Amino acid sequence: MLFLNYIWDFDGTLFDTYPHVAYSLGKALEGFGIHADGREVLRKLKQSVSEAVTYYSDKYDILYEELAASYDRIENGRPEVPVLPYPGAAAFLEAVIRSGGRHFLYTHRNETAKRFLRDAGFEAYFQRMITAEDGFPRKPAPDAIRYLIRTYGLMAEETVMIGDRALDLEAGRNAGIAGILFDPDGYYQDYPADYAVRSMEELNVLCKMKPV
Repeated sequence: MLFLNYIWDFDGTLFDTYPHVAYSLGKALEGFGIHADGREVLRKLKQSVSEAVTYYSDKYDILYEELAASYDRIENGRPEVPVLPYPGAAAFLEAVIRSGGRHFLYTHRNETAKRFLRDAGFEAYFQRMITAEDGFPRKPAPDAIRYLIRTYGLMAEETVMIGDRALDLEAGRNAGIAGILFDPDGYYQDYPADYAVRSMEELNVLCKMKPV
């Protein structure tokens, strides 16, 4: 096994939440009479939600707080678009645990991340889940990762951060651990990641686990 300890981002890494997130921001913009291009919305969200909200609030002269509040209300409600784990995610999580490894979650998302994990039967895979409610500085600050390393006695060389955006991997790099870019749609093809995969099957091969 390439790594023993896996620190996971949630959105766009474990679960394909972007259709739901993009829908939510699009609906929020509609509330202000704006019909944004869905592809542009998705591109902006791949940077971060806060950057996407900032972009549209500046572009259309909307108060950031009002657009953010509308987005949060829609996104935290009952999903109109299914929020599902990526194919093969459960098999990979189980394979790591069977091999003596551990999983941790580090997401900017609020407690809804735990709800999605629980609903999918994933909650038991994780030894610790850090969400927005824990109050750590946002990525790429390394504070939350350093907390996990210190609290759970993780060896840096045995630990990896997995995420779908540059800021996830930068947080890992700032904490002194490697990063795996999970990039199924090829948004970060030129990013200098330590490792990069486009599916859970590729992640299995990289980490020397049994194929999905």
